[in-house]
Amino acid sequence: MVLSALALTWTVSAHYQLTYPASRGFIDTSEPTAPCGGFNNVNTTRFSFPLHNGFVVINSEHVQASIQMYLVIGNNPSTQAFNQNTTIDNLSIKQPGLNCLSANLANVTGAADGVNATIQLLFNAGDGILYQCADVTLSSSASLNQSECPQLIGGSSNSSSSPSGSASASSGSASASPSGSSGSSGASTNSVAMGTIVLLASVAFALGMF
Repeated sequence: MVLSALALTWTVSAHYQLTYPASRGFIDTSEPTAPCGGFNNVNTTRFSFPLHNGFVVINSEHVQASIQMYLVIGNNPSTQAFNQNTTIDNLSIKQPGLNCLSANLANVTGAADGVNATIQLLFNAGDGILYQCADVTLSSSASLNQSECPQLIGGSSNSSSSPSGSASASSGSASASPSGSSGSSGASTNSVAMGTIVLLASVAFALGMF
């Protein structure tokens, strides 16, 4: 009974934190408040964020969750502006703790060098949507600390289907080869049989002539 109560408490209180780049702020009880978990003021110090091959890092207290990532253009976007955001990516995580999420802005409308913007995360682990935001300045020359991201989720790293496809293709080729070899063997056997018949007929014909 005590274990059940503890499990329930963990489920209800479990949230997440945006750790890189730094979020506007985090208060556990206000994280369900849109659009930025109760923090409506822009950070005065913005993070320089790359247009290509960017990522964000979260610390999840849930085992798995779906995450929607958006970009809102503007120096100080209003609450209404978040309703006109642009999707960066839709991702999912399958482990608690630190998770590094791809945030490539290369094809995001409005993303350009020198533009001020806000990255918004919507985190859903089945117990309601939780919000976090990070204020950034987009840069074509910025680079991130790769040590913050040992394993990227999404983006170019999300290629688990390729090995599977290759294995499937290889398997198909392998299974086709024995079939082809069997066919060649059958053709060879038929050729030998025909040769034998011709030879016997020739011998019979020769004997008949004597």
